[in-house]
Amino acid sequence: MNTDTLMPPLAQCNVTPAPPARETSAFLEINRLHAEARRLAGDSRRSLDAALSAAWRAGRLLIAEKARIRHRAGQGAWLGWLETRFHGGVRSK
Repeated sequence: MNTDTLMPPLAQCNVTPAPPARETSAFLEINRLHAEARRLAGDSRRSLDAALSAAWRAGRLLIAEKARIRHRAGQGAWLGWLETRFHGGVRSK
């Protein structure tokens, strides 16, 4: 019995041939880089949230300290106090 007549041609089969090895490694690298980019984007968002939160808390403390210094030492004492104790700039950016 001739089995060639019982088998459909390869083009009619729903079989996808395996990609060449180089193509497979490219897919693996693309997926690895995609996963890394997503992880780093999440890390970046968390870092930005933490930085903004820290800056906001520092600002709230500076506002409270400014009121305390002005109350104790007078209106002109704030800038001197700020320049000697605060490691940031006098002006916000």
